[in-house]
Amino acid sequence: MMDRSHCNRLWSLAIAIGMTTGMPSEVAAQTFPSKALRIIVPFPPGGAADVLCRVLAENMSKGLGQPFIIENRPGAQGIIGYEYGARAPADGHTMVNVFSSFLISPLVRDKVPYDPFKDFKAVGEMMVTPMAIAVHPSVPAKSLKELIALARARPGELSFAALGGGGLHNIYGELLKAAADIKITNIPFQGGILASQAVAGGHVPIVVANVSEMASFAKSGRIRVLVVSTAVRADAFHDVPTMREIGYPQLEAGNWAGLMVPAATPSAAIAS
Repeated sequence: MMDRSHCNRLWSLAIAIGMTTGMPSEVAAQTFPSKALRIIVPFPPGGAADVLCRVLAENMSKGLGQPFIIENRPGAQGIIGYEYGARAPADGHTMVNVFSSFLISPLVRDKVPYDPFKDFKAVGEMMVTPMAIAVHPSVPAKSLKELIALARARPGELSFAALGGGGLHNIYGELLKAAADIKITNIPFQGGILASQAVAGGHVPIVVANVSEMASFAKSGRIRVLVVSTAVRADAFHDVPTMREIGYPQLEAGNWAGLMVPAATPSAAIAS
């Protein structure tokens, strides 16, 4: 398990790196695009990344006059999809959906098969989304403070589902453990939607995931959302407090997503 200072360094570095990405401003070539475009999503269908890219693709298709293909390549905390995207044809017709794991994985793993700076160029930021912490209804905790008290009373007995080891959700769970001085075990999943499904099904008591990945389960009463991570309350959960509201402002954060292309992609194609 990472100690608190190490988690905080990773968090700060990942956010700082993420904020350096920008969108080029060159005028696009009139011949682009000349065929269907593709967005590689490094997570399973149905998750926040998948849904976001499908909505984006529908709108981009109208503007660019070409159809979009969404290609899911999940696995290894997004690394499989990121590597696949780095090796894709650099003609502007293939983009890669990246989340925080794109930058975090090279920091916490000994070796990854892509370089986020040398192998890619940035197209632009897509969104920043709230994360949330939720529990199965059988868990006797109606708030995060009650969950923390329960975890302290039962050290090492509880576990939380989250997107793979070393990803943002995993790190966020570790930061919570350090801030609240509790011992809970991470159960890694290939995507936030799968982690949410596991908790909704009663297989794991706690989940850390994006709000959008647990909204349907919360609406049906299959999970109970305790807190959201962003500075303001989430639209989907107006009654759920933020970390700042309950006394943990140091855990205020959002998960971000963007689009990248292979490094050799012409700037004119990126600007379009």
